[in-house]
Amino acid sequence: MNKTVKSCLAAVAICGLLIFGATGVDKPSGPKEQKTATAAVERMQRDTWLVDTPSSNGSAVHLQNSAGLPRLLTAAHVFRRTGTNGPIFVMQLRRGANGEYVTRYKVSARVLWIDARRDLALLEAATREGFGPGARLASRGAIVGERVQHVGFFRGEGIGLSYSEGVVSALGIKPDSDDWLWHIPLDLMILPAQAGSSGGAVFNDRGEVVGILVGGVNCALFVYVPVSQIVLQESSPAIVGKTP
Repeated sequence: MNKTVKSCLAAVAICGLLIFGATGVDKPSGPKEQKTATAAVERMQRDTWLVDTPSSNGSAVHLQNSAGLPRLLTAAHVFRRTGTNGPIFVMQLRRGANGEYVTRYKVSARVLWIDARRDLALLEAATREGFGPGARLASRGAIVGERVQHVGFFRGEGIGLSYSEGVVSALGIKPDSDDWLWHIPLDLMILPAQAGSSGGAVFNDRGEVVGILVGGVNCALFVYVPVSQIVLQESSPAIVGKTP
C-alpha cells in the first residue's frame, strides 16, 4: 500500500469513529418518519440472505428479477475454501420469540457465475418460496459524504442478521501493492461490520444497492464493489481468475 493511501486510511481510521459517534445519522423526527424508516430497514433485511457452504458463510442480496428463479449477488471469496461443487444453501433468518435467530427458509442454490477479478458471484435459488420482489441496483454509485446502510450476517448463522449505517469516505481506492487482494478500484466507507458480512449489500437511502461489501481495512473502514463495477452477465465461465 503506497504512503499516500496508507496515510489517508490512517487519518480516516483515527477520525472515523469520532465522526460516526459524534454526529451519528439523522433520526426520524416523528411517528410517520419512524414507520417509514423501519419499513425500509425491514425491506433490506428481507432481501438479505445467509449463504451457507460446507465450510464458510457469507451474505447475499436478492436482486429484482422479473422472470425466472430468484437470483442473489454475493462475494466470490465466500466460496474460496469450498469452491462451488459442494452443497450451497441460502437461508432467511428471523428473530424468534426467545430473541434468538431461527431459520425461516432454507433454499438450495447454485452458482451461475463467479467473477473473481471483481470478487462477485451470482447465485440462483431453486425455488421462489420465501423471496419478495428483491432489491434494485442503483443507477449511479454513492458519492463521498453520502449516507449508506449495510445489512449482513455477523459471523454467519451463529449471531444473526445485522444492520449498520455509515458514510462513504473515498472512491476508487486501489493501492499499488501486492498485499491488496482486489484487482479493481473499490469504494471505501466508514461503517461497522464483521466477519460474515461479506457479500451483503450496501444500500443508499432509497433502498437501492450501490455496492457489495467485500472486505475491511479495520473494524470501522470497509471496502465495497461499487455498482459501476457490477455487471450481471447471463453466463460466464464457472471460475474467472482466483478469488481473493
